Amino acid sequence: MMSKSPVVAILLACATAGAIAAERETSKPVSVTSVSAFVQAWQAKILGENLAVPDARTWAARSLPKLAAFSTERLQLAMSAATIDELEALMVAAPIANGTNLALLVATKPGNISVDAMQPAAASGAVHKLDPTSDPTLYSDLAVTSLNPCRILDSRFSAGGKWLNGGSQAVKVGPYPTGYSTGAGAQGGSATSCGLDTLASGNQVAAVMLAVSSFNQTAAGYLTFSSFSTPDPSLSVVSMFYTAGPVQTAFVVVPTDRVAPVVSKGISRGADTHVALDIVGYFAKPLTAALDCTTTSGGGTAITAGGSGSDVAPACAAGYSQTGLTCNAASALLDLSGLSGLTCTWTNNDAAPHTGTAGATCCRTAGR
Repeated sequence: MMSKSPVVAILLACATAGAIAAERETSKPVSVTSVSAFVQAWQAKILGENLAVPDARTWAARSLPKLAAFSTERLQLAMSAATIDELEALMVAAPIANGTNLALLVATKPGNISVDAMQPAAASGAVHKLDPTSDPTLYSDLAVTSLNPCRILDSRFSAGGKWLNGGSQAVKVGPYPTGYSTGAGAQGGSATSCGLDTLASGNQVAAVMLAVSSFNQTAAGYLTFSSFSTPDPSLSVVSMFYTAGPVQTAFVVVPTDRVAPVVSKGISRGADTHVALDIVGYFAKPLTAALDCTTTSGGGTAITAGGSGSDVAPACAAGYSQTGLTCNAASALLDLSGLSGLTCTWTNNDAAPHTGTAGATCCRTAGR
């Protein structure tokens, strides 16, 4: 790696120490101009110091849209990043499609996502809350809702500090009325719980997808995650390995206790390390809704005395499915002689004409 260019260092310092610093101190949204200056300063630093990033010359063009979509809270974290690795770790995105089913994810086990934390706990007779071991039916149809990455824990700024070898950490998902970034239980993350408090208060968050980052550890180690009330996971359910060196990031599906206050558990083994957890999505049951039903009605068909005739109900509107057919006769002497699809057929046993009318019941499952 090349030595730092004085010109590049000055440019980066100017971009972060002037308008950006003022905006951060006053908690105002960071302006587009400041973000652009910040990105361009990093682009110059990347090229000037030959930093290891893919497609270095297009880094600014690729990164500016991501940074522009950040919340003010996350953007301020990005602007305090000391290394390109720290900055890149903040620009992660959920590696699975919105709506992906958790059971399918566990079955396929994609290489870039750890789902080992969803395996059953080994200890028998352990005290569990609602987790995949004690009540699998609660986890049978969970789907992921992707979120803009949001930092929910950062040990560099938390009350607990660095994750030590063998230490067990409570990871608050919500709801926690004292907040996440202040107070004795501070996690060093979002002051708003990344918006999960509202969901968690209804015990809806059964698992979260995290981007787990370790920082500047001096030797190798690993992290495991599980429901808070489960026993210490063994080596067979490692969620992330890390080695000595710079920032390292992995995606991990972490189950919660699903009982307010909602908590997960993280355990570190090996070298002490600082850890940051960014929520990129949460798993919950799809919202249920009553069927949305309507009816259609034909114009009615006059059936002559002693004759037969049919009436056809209008087809259901797009998005609706036919769930029933109703055949309404104007006289008890109209005998229903057949029905199929949208059509009702009658025989008139009276000496006078009578009308028969077909109607369809059309329903759909209401969306979110």
